Amino acid sequence: MDTYVDRKKLFVPGLAKLYESLAPLSYTLIRFSLGVFLIPHGYAKLFQDDAVAASRNFVNFGWSNPLAWAYFIGALEFIGGIMLAVGLLTRIVAAAFVIEMSVISFGWVTAKSTESSPPRSRIASGMSLWPSIRGTVVRMRSAWAR
Repeated sequence: MDTYVDRKKLFVPGLAKLYESLAPLSYTLIRFSLGVFLIPHGYAKLFQDDAVAASRNFVNFGWSNPLAWAYFIGALEFIGGIMLAVGLLTRIVAAAFVIEMSVISFGWVTAKSTESSPPRSRIASGMSLWPSIRGTVVRMRSAWAR
C-alpha cells in the first residue's frame, strides 16, 4: 500500500508523520469501525424488541413478511458486522451492506413515509463500498503497470 502523504493537502501539516504511519491501517480501521458500528444494531433486532419496530419500515416499503425481513437484516448486521470487523469474506459482506444501506437510503425516499432518508445510511453505504472499490482499483492499476 502506498504510504505517501501529500503534505500540501493536509488539514494539519504538522501531523504528516502521524498520517504516514497510520496510512497503511486506514482501510482496516474503516472496515473494523463499520463492523463494530453495525453489531449492536443487529443484536437489538435479533435478541431484543427492535425487530418489530424495524418491520414497520418494511411495511412502508410495501414488502410482504416484514418481520422476516427485519430478522434477516438483524442477522446480516450482527453476523456480517462480526465478519467485517474480523476480516472474514469482507467483499461479500461489504456488498451485502451496500445493498442494505442503498435500500434504506432510497427506500425511505420512495416509500409512503413522510420521513426523509437518514444521512447515516448514505455514509455507511459509502464506507461499505469503498474497500471493495479500492481493492479493484489497486488490482487494475497493477495490471496496467505490467
